[in-house]
Amino acid sequence: GGVAVLEQDVLLSVKPDRPRFTHLDALLAPDDGTPLVRPGFFTALDPQLSTEEVVPSYVISAVSDRSLFEADGQPEVAPDGTLSLTVAPFATGEVVLSVRLTLQGPGAIYNDASSALRMITVVVQSALRAPTFSLPPLLYAVEGAGPQTMFFFAGNITAGHPTVPAFTVSFSVVTSGLHLFASPPSIAPDGTLTFTTEPGEHGSAKLSVQIGQADIPPGGAPNLGPSPLSCDLRILPLPILSSVQPHMGPARGGGLVTVRGLYLGSEYSRGYSAPSYAGFSLQVGGEPCRSSQYVSDTEVLCAVPEGSGLRNVSIFIDDATGPARAATLP
Repeated sequence: GGVAVLEQDVLLSVKPDRPRFTHLDALLAPDDGTPLVRPGFFTALDPQLSTEEVVPSYVISAVSDRSLFEADGQPEVAPDGTLSLTVAPFATGEVVLSVRLTLQGPGAIYNDASSALRMITVVVQSALRAPTFSLPPLLYAVEGAGPQTMFFFAGNITAGHPTVPAFTVSFSVVTSGLHLFASPPSIAPDGTLTFTTEPGEHGSAKLSVQIGQADIPPGGAPNLGPSPLSCDLRILPLPILSSVQPHMGPARGGGLVTVRGLYLGSEYSRGYSAPSYAGFSLQVGGEPCRSSQYVSDTEVLCAVPEGSGLRNVSIFIDDATGPARAATLP
């Protein structure tokens, strides 16, 4: 007899011996105390995930240093692969997370209960930043004006940590032209500038200002600003009156007199250059001149008011560059 041959197609299903997953590279996490959420950091690779009967479950089996995270912000991974964690303030360093993947549900059948172990590195970066600030490029004062206080001289002050805003900053000031000051410039932590100008001294000084943090925690970041900032401080002279010509005029007023002196109007005495200078007034015996005219840094003209007798002459300078200043010739 013959031999009967039966042919039959056999479908073989080959499955991997454990679940697989992939992940992004090492994570950079700031120590600013805010929750860090990275969706899609992990991705499960398995055809079984196409069915609702299989749910991925990521397990962080070990954390090399849990002290770098908040107690309620320890690393965890959601089923969709989202990594969540909260770094503790002022924590810095590297942490290694040991992560496995398991597939749960009636359709999840594997020879091994979980995937191969993956090591993920979390690099914790300090959110502590070097302090910053701003200064005006130019400032005016007047010689011998007594103690000066200028609020908000240093502005836009930032220092410390996003979650700990109460850090105290300090300013160091290097000043050229120290002979211009009875007490040198200094800046308070809130940015207030104080100094006292020396009587009889005027000119320019350069302030070189560096900011620093006064209370850096252990292991903190740099406590100095990136570089000093500078400000030109110009100490303007007081006007000086030396003579009046002519000494006599009509009692009804209107006579034109020439008043001579120093620092009546120039780039040096006013702080800016102009073909002519306003911002001043003249008085004779306490009464304003009918008109005043600028001639030069050493000469101005006055149309005298009505009156008789010996009277003193005064000049008052008040413009945008500095405090009002005055001089009187008896």
